[in-house]
Amino acid sequence: ANEVNEELMTSLFDLVDERGKVSLAFRIKNNGKTIKATSQRYKLQMDESTKKKMDDLGLKFRFN
Repeated sequence: ANEVNEELMTSLFDLVDERGKVSLAFRIKNNGKTIKATSQRYKLQMDESTKKKMDDLGLKFRFN
């Protein structure tokens, strides 16, 4: 939770793509608790470029 800030969220939402097919879901951990948030509105186009950008942001991610 301490790493979530406006800059990170702006960078993440820069990856949102109107052609995207992958819905966003977040798990934010803080003090042993986990908050889960999902979005049906915002989606990503998962390709190698997007994966690299997410890696560069230091985000742990997986696909279901």
